[in-house]
Amino acid sequence: MYSSDSFLLHWYLEKFWKPKKNTLEDFLFQYSKDIADFSVLQIGANDGLVNDPICKLIRKGKWSGVLLEPQELVYNKYLVPLYKNYSKIKLMNNAIANNENTADLYVISFSAERWATGLASFVKSSIEGKIADGYVDKCIKKYNEKAPAKKEDYIKTQQVKCVSFESVFKSSELKKIDLLQIDTEGFDFEIIKMFPFDKIKPGVISYESERLSSADILACEMYLKKQGYNVSGIERDSVAVLM
Repeated sequence: MYSSDSFLLHWYLEKFWKPKKNTLEDFLFQYSKDIADFSVLQIGANDGLVNDPICKLIRKGKWSGVLLEPQELVYNKYLVPLYKNYSKIKLMNNAIANNENTADLYVISFSAERWATGLASFVKSSIEGKIADGYVDKCIKKYNEKAPAKKEDYIKTQQVKCVSFESVFKSSELKKIDLLQIDTEGFDFEIIKMFPFDKIKPGVISYESERLSSADILACEMYLKKQGYNVSGIERDSVAVLM
């Protein structure tokens, strides 16, 4: 893992690095490069590094914003060290909800490796699907994990702290959101439905549509179109651009 305040990293990103063409990272780079004081709100940051389409862009573009991750171990062990010297980024160890209570997050019961924490979801069927299709067993073999004998014991619930979007705005003093970046393993549409579009509209909303049902993919696109967005697909994600 690289250091968030590495001079060599910043120099490399600023002078040489460019995202791979026709990727979500490339789309966000092209969209953001001419916007001053680019601001991001990320829901589901995990470790802030693996499979994260904005990690390099935050540094290259000197973005500001707020990153939320509800898993306490991941948050403290990876996300905080990664951004500890990056004053323009505020971190929150929370999930988004319509209340300030706690909620059950479904997680892999026997591992805290990145492959496992990346499957955490508020949608139990999402993580069950990765067990059923053999992905979890492949990871068990690849990483030499010790798993329970019964597959029904692969999942446990973890209590996580919740905050509302309104609380995030108030505590962070966000004045605008150029990008709302969502990766919540099948819960993305629910997050979008919670967003207060009547108060603020992000310029772009990026979400992982691959993990949604066919019905929810369509419903989410229709919902966003009613909010004034044009929706298109990039790889396994969908991108909604405010018209």
